[in-house]
Amino acid sequence: MTWRTDSKISSYSTSNSPTGTWNAVRNYTYNPRGQLIKETYMKSDSESITVDYGFDKNKLGVRTSYKTDDATPEIWKIPNGQLDPLARMQQEVLDDKTIDANGKKKGVKRKAPIKADEE
Repeated sequence: MTWRTDSKISSYSTSNSPTGTWNAVRNYTYNPRGQLIKETYMKSDSESITVDYGFDKNKLGVRTSYKTDDATPEIWKIPNGQLDPLARMQQEVLDDKTIDANGKKKGVKRKAPIKADEE
């Protein structure tokens, strides 16, 4: 395990056994503000994955996206314009499903609540 001068982890590796498993190696990249922007790790003994993290354009430090380099769309993001003036999330997208700040999926109608006599 290696550390940066600001006490953030820079990389680590482990040796795994038994035979047939791969060694874990992770490397971390930070921007000048000390925010984690890239993480690389081994998915298998021959394939690595890179995760890129995005942050708000106002530089308040709010993480706004998570994307891997394996040709999938962003796994999680806060769409442009979905942070309020206090940098609170108003809407997010998780695995292509849009969810508002109340936890409701967009376009999904809620069923009427079950009445006590219907249980």
